[in-house]
Amino acid sequence: MCGNVRRAKIEEIEKIIEVYEESRKFMRYNGNYNQWIYGYPSRELIYSDINTGNLYVYDFDNKIVGVFTFFIGKDNLYENIKGSWTKNYEYGVVHRMGILKRNSKIGSECLDYCLDVCKYLRIDTHAENIPMRMFLNNNGFKECGIIIIEDGSERIGYDKSL
Repeated sequence: MCGNVRRAKIEEIEKIIEVYEESRKFMRYNGNYNQWIYGYPSRELIYSDINTGNLYVYDFDNKIVGVFTFFIGKDNLYENIKGSWTKNYEYGVVHRMGILKRNSKIGSECLDYCLDVCKYLRIDTHAENIPMRMFLNNNGFKECGIIIIEDGSERIGYDKSL
């Protein structure tokens, strides 16, 4: 599978929302009922991610089959971790990764894109998100500890460096 990773466009928002909706269904199907609840990520957050240039899509055969947020810089969520990050220097952050087709190669290519831009990445997921945890482990990410997100719930923080 070889698609194209590129920045998302405002006119693609409905397709992006569809990818996120399918990802939520996949989470529920796999027993993860506590992540991406109450319509998260919201339309407003998606607009914000697009407007800041931080939302990317994975385009395959002119269809959006993957979405993720990526930026380089400090993420306040990652400042306090019960555990420790493997590195202490500038990092890229990946959030809100959703895949339309259940194909881990799409996700791997998205992460490879990010690692080409920044050689050290941080990402997190819910403890109940077993498919994502396995995916991160299979892609060389290390479990670093627990972080607390805005709503007070816990996430497992992972990182990887080249």
